[in-house]
Amino acid sequence: MGARARKVLIVEDDYVVASEIAHVLSQEGLEVIGPVSEGIEALKLAGGEPPAVAIIDLNLAGEINGLTVARHLVEKFDVRIVFVSGHIGEVVREGLDLTRHFISKPFTDEAVVGAVREIIATLPPENHPEPSASGR
Repeated sequence: MGARARKVLIVEDDYVVASEIAHVLSQEGLEVIGPVSEGIEALKLAGGEPPAVAIIDLNLAGEINGLTVARHLVEKFDVRIVFVSGHIGEVVREGLDLTRHFISKPFTDEAVVGAVREIIATLPPENHPEPSASGR
């Protein structure tokens, strides 16, 4: 029980940023899915093992952008979204009510971890992860 709440999908086309996010979340005892750099790939991964949270860059390489990926993840898999982007204004202009979690680049590790932890805390109790062996 609670295994899904540990899963965080990273959708980011900047390898350095994606790797840093993956490292930080793994250190926090979370299960990282990806990272992936394209939206189609993200949707395929989520379809196999839906995560509780997805961290998505708005401007992705490939056929679909981060906003489209987020819409699909929310509608099909009830995934909570954290946007990590230097283009937060685009989300506001679109009027999307997908999430209230926006982190502007450049960002701190603490901001990303805090947003993910805040989302996990709002999940139904049966989805909360068990504390990891490291005490985190």
